[in-house]
Order: sequence, then C-alpha cells, then structure tokens
Amino acid sequence: SHLLSVPLERLAREEGGNKLFSNSVAVGAALGVLSYEFDILAGVVKEVFDKRGEEIVQSNIKAAQAGYDFMQKNYKDICLSPLKSGRSDKKMLISGNESLSLGAMAAGCKFMSAYPMTPSTGIITYLAGKAKQYGLVAEQAEDEIAAINMAIGASFAGVRAMVATSGGGFSLMAEALGLAAMTETPLVIIYSNHSLLLLLL
Repeated sequence: SHLLSVPLERLAREEGGNKLFSNSVAVGAALGVLSYEFDILAGVVKEVFDKRGEEIVQSNIKAAQAGYDFMQKNYKDICLSPLKSGRSDKKMLISGNESLSLGAMAAGCKFMSAYPMTPSTGIITYLAGKAKQYGLVAEQAEDEIAAINMAIGASFAGVRAMVATSGGGFSLMAEALGLAAMTETPLVIIYSNHSLLLLLL
C-alpha cells in the first residue's frame, strides 16, 4: 500500500482560482493513478457543471487536469499502465446484481455468503449457478449474523470473500462489523436497497 501526498488546496488555487476546486483536483488525481483518458473526465465535468456557466466548467477541468498531471509526474512508478477505452459491437444486457457478481468473480472472490433478502438475493443465486465453473463457494446462511461471520472467517483464512444483504439484514450484521474491524479482516459488504423499486411503483 502507498500513502500519496497531493497538495489539493494549492493546486485548486493555482489552477482553479479557489480552494473549492479541491474535489476536482482529487478526482483528477485518482484518474491519474489509473492512467485513464482525461478527456472522459473532462466530458463528465462539462456535463455536470454546464448549467453553471463555461467559467465554472473550465475551472473544474483545469483543477482536475492539475491533479491528473501531478500524479503522472510525481508518482509515475505506481501509476497503472494506460487503459484503452473503446467500443465493441458485442453488448451485454444484465441486471445490477449480475454485474456485481461478475465484478466479484473478476476480482477473485472465492466465497460469498448471504441470507436471502430482496433485492440482494439475485447475487447469491447468480454466483451459486457459476460456483462449480469458477471454483467458488456461494453459501446460504441461516440468518444475516451467520452470513457475515462466515464471510469474515473465510477472509481471515485468506480467501477473498463478500456478503450481501438489504435493509434490516444489515442492522443485524452491525456487531460482526466490529469483529472485522478489531481483527483488521478485509470484507466486502454489498448493501442493496429498495429505493429504485419504490420510485418505479
């Protein structure tokens, strides 16, 4: 792990004219570590701040560029190799739960536990269907407390693990979160909610 020092306020004042642009510097710096194309961020900044006028747009872009350039210049050794963006004719139509599951598998997750609770249930059912093919374990626990403790145990043993839940299920996991913190055990928790469903009703 690395602790990277970035003079956010100084760069914000120098390039944006105000320390309020520190957030844009930070976003640019994060993108700089990833070596992703800056033009994509510039487009997002323009879209977000367009209604506030061209001056605000350009100040944010300059601040973000300053953060990006700072990382590329001062931390070149740890910046990732440039990522190439591109479009493909092949497209996937998948749900949010399926995309989370695919991301977990791509990241090397080998253990997932959960107690079925809508709308997070689709994650464990998807991973269970791929378990044999990709050599992972998808375990349905007897309750949310058991689910998070299973994931903590797997992670403590050195396995990349995660747990998924929703609403009240997360409240039941609170005590075990303290255990993960005390033992400094890495853990990924997916918290799903019904907000989108409520908006659609």
